Amino acid sequence: MKVAVGEDGAAHDIEITRSLGLGLDEKAIEAVRNWRFEPSRKDGRAIAGSLDVSVDFSLKAKQSRWHLVNVGFKAPDGGSRPAFLLAEYPRGDGIFGRNAYEEGRLIGAIGCVASATIGFDINEAGIPVNLRTERASEDVWGPEAILVVQLWRFKPAMKDGRPLPAPGSVQLLWGPRELDAAIAAGYWMRGSRAGTETGKGGPGGDASAGLLRANRPIGNRLQVWQPAPRHWLLVW
Repeated sequence: MKVAVGEDGAAHDIEITRSLGLGLDEKAIEAVRNWRFEPSRKDGRAIAGSLDVSVDFSLKAKQSRWHLVNVGFKAPDGGSRPAFLLAEYPRGDGIFGRNAYEEGRLIGAIGCVASATIGFDINEAGIPVNLRTERASEDVWGPEAILVVQLWRFKPAMKDGRPLPAPGSVQLLWGPRELDAAIAAGYWMRGSRAGTETGKGGPGGDASAGLLRANRPIGNRLQVWQPAPRHWLLVW
């Protein structure tokens, strides 16, 4: 968001530049209005100015093993990006297929998380269509994640007051109901170092990044389970 800061250090005008939806935009504005800033100065005097601010959220634990860890929306030229309107998660295990259920039992036994990145198009009505698996730690997790995402609803991209179709993607992790933020960050830290975003596995295309040990941090390093061959990797 872009924030206009007055001479008194208070936020006077707040503009959302990258909307997420789900009521988080309003909560972010509410929070920033209570912040105080060091105003700009000229010739020793405080003057009004502006700055860009990002707001992070820590959400309450939910009764699902699915976790949204990354979102990508693309805006049409000269238009606004899509935003979330409704994102519900299945309660309990949230697994629908027998093969995924067996994989889930394995993941639970070794304390790991699974990952799937789903691409889709958001049509003019805000409905995700053309859902597809872009990456997955194991093949079974793509269809499972699609079953979750296909029920979500979005505010469509807009241009000149008209809704337009736009592409989007989300990455979901499946694992413990209360997923430590550091674990999700560690997954992305590993993926960001793996190279191009193609192929099976984590965000960087490395299949060994598909399952992340959920409870074994060592300093600033994490133990990552590599399915084949089976051994532990220390990554940071």
